[in-house]
Amino acid sequence: MRIFSKTFENTVSILEKYLGIKGESAHCKAILIGYKVDLDKDLVQACSNAGVVQVDHIIISKNPRLKISSPAKSFDCENYIFDASNSPRKIEKWKKECEELHLHFHSVAEQGAFVINF
Repeated sequence: MRIFSKTFENTVSILEKYLGIKGESAHCKAILIGYKVDLDKDLVQACSNAGVVQVDHIIISKNPRLKISSPAKSFDCENYIFDASNSPRKIEKWKKECEELHLHFHSVAEQGAFVINF
């Protein structure tokens, strides 16, 4: 449980630092990615009622055990990006899942850098 708690703290810290999400909003984001232990029950319920969160991109790295359908339940994502730290086997698996779910994806290992023009 200590490791998971540390992961949660790191997740909230990253959300606050890089996305400018503070306080309850950061906790809502953490809830949406699956952390629900030791949080206020009313807060968990309010965030669960919020529904799907719209995001531009989700970057997947370091070979997590993940089914694309899992984040797809909580996030309406424009693009799933598989960085080059993932194994070719995992990337192929995720690409097939994305195709089956009609989701857009980009494999850095196969297609090169993902560039966003503003």
